[in-house]
Amino acid sequence: MPELITVNEFIAETNEDYKAPTTSSFTTRMSHCRSTVAALEEALDVDRSVLHKIKKSVKAIHSSGLVHVDNEEQFIQSLEKFGDNCVCREDAEVGSAFLKFSVFTKELTSLFKNLLQNKQQENRAAIAGEERSLKGLL
Repeated sequence: MPELITVNEFIAETNEDYKAPTTSSFTTRMSHCRSTVAALEEALDVDRSVLHKIKKSVKAIHSSGLVHVDNEEQFIQSLEKFGDNCVCREDAEVGSAFLKFSVFTKELTSLFKNLLQNKQQENRAAIAGEERSLKGLL
């Protein structure tokens, strides 16, 4: 693999070429510059690919979380209906237990839904911050 060139070396070579173009060795170091740029581009492509996979995974986790919340809400409605039916059929203790369980599950579902929303906002803020910092580098 050809030798890579550092930023400081590149700047020094460029300054030397600018000050004394006839005695400069800049053209001989051009292959080093090309190989450095190619190595950096390859690393960026790998990073971009990994970040894309992470983004897809986070979206899938969020979507499955939302589906989970929807299923829990349907479960809560079923518990409430079953509890009401038990109370009406003179099984007040059993019906009351199902109604209490539905309230408890509703509280947990609400907390989980808030957690998902907060995480989504944090992820969006982190991605926006990273995009701003990347734009500053380019």
